[in-house]
Amino acid sequence: MGIGMDVGMDMDMDMDTERDMSMGVGTVTGRDMGNAEFALHLYKCIVSQPDSQWKNVLFSPLSVSLALAALSLGAKGETHRQLFSGLSFNETEITVEEVNEAFHQILLDLSQKTDVDLSVGSALFMNDTFQPQPEFLESMKRYYHSEAFTADFTKTTGTTDLINKYVNDKTDGKINKLIQNLDPNTVMYLISYMYFKGKWEIPFDPEDTQESFFHVNKTHKVPVQMMKNSGSFLVYHDKKESTHVLQLYYNESVSMMLILPEHGLKALEKVLSGDLLSKWRRSLKKKECDVYIPKFSIEASYDLKDILTGMGITDIFSAGADFTGISDSPLVVS
Repeated sequence: MGIGMDVGMDMDMDMDTERDMSMGVGTVTGRDMGNAEFALHLYKCIVSQPDSQWKNVLFSPLSVSLALAALSLGAKGETHRQLFSGLSFNETEITVEEVNEAFHQILLDLSQKTDVDLSVGSALFMNDTFQPQPEFLESMKRYYHSEAFTADFTKTTGTTDLINKYVNDKTDGKINKLIQNLDPNTVMYLISYMYFKGKWEIPFDPEDTQESFFHVNKTHKVPVQMMKNSGSFLVYHDKKESTHVLQLYYNESVSMMLILPEHGLKALEKVLSGDLLSKWRRSLKKKECDVYIPKFSIEASYDLKDILTGMGITDIFSAGADFTGISDSPLVVS
């Protein structure tokens, strides 16, 4: 029997207006808790994939880590160890209970933001003949705020539509087809989703937007609609790493960090780390400057099986997977 995470992720991000930015994330599968290191590890594994070369990369580390941490609630033994380690958690430094409580607090904090449109959470869709451990369902609800639904998985079209409608509603239509084909051997789907839409704290004036060029690299440039803003912004020039850093705020203290390397992205990727990100955050200072950002829209979809396997999370896909915390029946992530 299978646990459907599709081990996939679909994302849609729009920065195509001067006043706001929106993003939707669907993943089937406060405190940093090592999540920065997990995010960077995941990023490097994604960009190393052959089909990711020379493409825009867009992913949500929170959405992926939320799904994997929730899955770990039902994992035991080596299967749990791989998930815990793959998420960049060290059992000598943080306990399983602390991790679950931290995710609970993150979700609680995010749910209380009122000046941005933000929806983050998870859900379980189970075959109506499948009976998971009650403790697993209770922990999913307590720590990961997860809703649980049952459906007749033999009616594949109806169940697919049910799951897709749920994610579509939670992401304001950004992700409308998370599930393409439901495997009749699957007994449970674990869904993780996120939707964000925020208004800039300092809006860009549409009248200042003009056609310009965005330099992809030293030899290639593309025409774009370039937004412009002037004022006091948080910036930092890292001379050692030859990188410019800009932090733009939305309402509710939510922010976006933009990074512009002087010598190309590949050089920066070699030194990028959680410590470097922390250094940039500490070093940001207010400065009067002109800011230019292109309008853009990005869609991305990934099959995470090979990526997670490359991160050392292998047991969940094999017959040796231990999900006895979910069910006494053998389960594997499909």
